[in-house]
Amino acid sequence: MTDKLKQLNDQIASFEKSIADKTQKLKVAQERWEDYQAGRLRAAIGQEQVALHNLKQQRSSLEPMQEKKASAIFYGSNH
Repeated sequence: MTDKLKQLNDQIASFEKSIADKTQKLKVAQERWEDYQAGRLRAAIGQEQVALHNLKQQRSSLEPMQEKKASAIFYGSNH
């Protein structure tokens, strides 16, 4: 595993943990009717989800491509 791939995996794990923690705090804030705090948490979760998606795309671009059968390529190109 390359250093870049390892670094991306660490960042992805960090974002996933952070999103899970913020989601738990969001549930608590909603139960207490703390609208301002809940809104801030929702916004933070949304930003982290976008960053997480981008990191996962970066990671997938670094992984070696899998071999495809010619029939799969032909079928996929027509649909």
